[in-house]
Amino acid sequence: MNFSLSEQDTEIRQLAQKFFGTECPLLQRASHEELSRDLYRKMGDVGLFGIMVPEIRGGSAGTRFQAGLIAEAAGSELVPGPWLEHLWAIEMLLDVPDTKDGQWESFIQAHQLATIFFPPLGEASELWYSHEEQRLRGQISRFSFVEHTDLWLVAVPNSDAVDILEISPDLPGITLSTVSSMDPLWRGAFVRFDQVKAKLLTILSFEQYENLLANGSDLVSMAMYGAAQRVLDMTVDYLKTRQQFGRTIGSFQALKHKVSDLFIELEHAGSLVYAAAGSDDRAMQRRWSHMAAIEMGRVYRHAAESAIQLHGGIGFTTSLPLHYFLKNAWTSGWRAGSESYHQKWLMKEFGLDYGDTAQERPTAFKSS
Repeated sequence: MNFSLSEQDTEIRQLAQKFFGTECPLLQRASHEELSRDLYRKMGDVGLFGIMVPEIRGGSAGTRFQAGLIAEAAGSELVPGPWLEHLWAIEMLLDVPDTKDGQWESFIQAHQLATIFFPPLGEASELWYSHEEQRLRGQISRFSFVEHTDLWLVAVPNSDAVDILEISPDLPGITLSTVSSMDPLWRGAFVRFDQVKAKLLTILSFEQYENLLANGSDLVSMAMYGAAQRVLDMTVDYLKTRQQFGRTIGSFQALKHKVSDLFIELEHAGSLVYAAAGSDDRAMQRRWSHMAAIEMGRVYRHAAESAIQLHGGIGFTTSLPLHYFLKNAWTSGWRAGSESYHQKWLMKEFGLDYGDTAQERPTAFKSS
């Protein structure tokens, strides 16, 4: 596979990197945790949210891979808030024929922000939807950014298909309970629905829904790739300038080997991520997406942990934003399915008996 970027890919990547580096610079932010609506509107103004939307609807008619390049740039600056969920929601709405032009403008310009709950197939659902009454009941234990968005898209799997629902946050019958996380960049809540009015947007087959999950997983993996690259770059810069015993510590062989190993791991994981995000073969994309989610999550965590160690004492302080990367590394992967979900999917795809071999990592969340 050719991983070289086209001229248009390069322009989009540079635009995203310049935008986030100017409007949301990691090393110059007063707060790494503040969610700014103004930032999202600026993202809309430069066309970042409309990257996959056809020109006739006000977008740029770009590709999934180009959306991934935007996610990579956002990940490198640890952009807070529901930008990824909003981008994923827009991609899903492309397949909903009833979405009106006015709605598209609102989504692209980020006047209206959306979040999503798209659980992996096979997980026990705690939601039930009545087609006749158009009512939803049940609960979601971890729903991202529900208190910071204007529209919720919720998937409810049933015996032979998946219902995609549109829910307004201010409807009666909805109760929220904040969920705390080790990652201050993530906000979420436990949400209970008691016969809540919900609009059925579309019904997806299991294959269509698997494609939707794979698309979102690619966005998450690209964001993790951008963040891991940034961590490695910061570490290399530090090793080149920090001196000990009259020499830069980057000249010590043990540290050279450790950084070299991290670079090789990141290149390997990045190849999987780019293969998934750039593939036009749906069957192969799904395989690569699951592989990339597992490998990129592992490498990102390793890079963040190693960066703190390689920075020495200052790496454990809040003087540098390394701790944000470490916390983000432990919480990013679940946004498109847990590690065990991806492992089990691949083992089933290749006809293997997964049994209890797919291990889940400890949760980084708890209800308050």
